[in-house]
Amino acid sequence: MPSAAVHGAIPLLFLLALRRLDARKIWILWPLTFLPDLDYFLGFHRATFTNVFVLIPFLALLAWWLCPGHRDWAKAEWVLIALVYLVSHIVMDALTGGVVLFYPVSDFTYCYTAEIDIVTKTNTPYFDVGPCSHEGIPQVTPLYPWLTNNDAAMLAFLVPAGLLAASWNAWRLLQARRASSAPENE
Repeated sequence: MPSAAVHGAIPLLFLLALRRLDARKIWILWPLTFLPDLDYFLGFHRATFTNVFVLIPFLALLAWWLCPGHRDWAKAEWVLIALVYLVSHIVMDALTGGVVLFYPVSDFTYCYTAEIDIVTKTNTPYFDVGPCSHEGIPQVTPLYPWLTNNDAAMLAFLVPAGLLAASWNAWRLLQARRASSAPENE
């Protein structure tokens, strides 16, 4: 299962890299990425808050604020960012153990596995790809690791890449401000 660090870092870096969205809104809504994990404390982890019914109010608001006659990009941007956080959490959980997408209507767990292992003796890859869906809600484990070895490897790549992208964007913004505030030579 992805740790809280990965659940927080991946959508945050994705949204910040877009550069078309307001960074303040991205940071203000960032805690939403952890909202689906609150169902861990209810005993129905990956069911209560990790389903499509949680997304319906956000999708309805987005449709309302983007429809003709109500076009309000500033409000729609809030909802779009919230949706990215919530959907990314659901997708990451679906790829690592599964989610109950239609809870409480159904208790069927939807999941997909995609692993690539390399046999070091022969240097050949082994692919384990495919659906792993099953009946029943995923069991709540007593141990919820904050950061696993796989998460550390992902973050070791993503955080420097995100910092590099953020630094590049900051440098370009600074250059643009300098160019706009420089007196024109006649």
